[in-house]
Amino acid sequence: MKGSSWHVAEQFREAAPYLPMIQNANMSSWVQLEGMNPRPSPTHLARESEWAKAKVVFNCCNSVFKRN
Repeated sequence: MKGSSWHVAEQFREAAPYLPMIQNANMSSWVQLEGMNPRPSPTHLARESEWAKAKVVFNCCNSVFKRN
């Protein structure tokens, strides 16, 4: 079911805590996002996961602006 609206909504729900950082849209926010990891020992995979969530929110925000 990848690519369905349910899948996108689920990804957006998971990425919602990062929305304020993306709304600020300055480079320091993006750098801060990479450093945010609640796990005690950050891994490369965890950082990729954080960026994946940020991309979902960013793409959702962009699609709203493109429609208006």
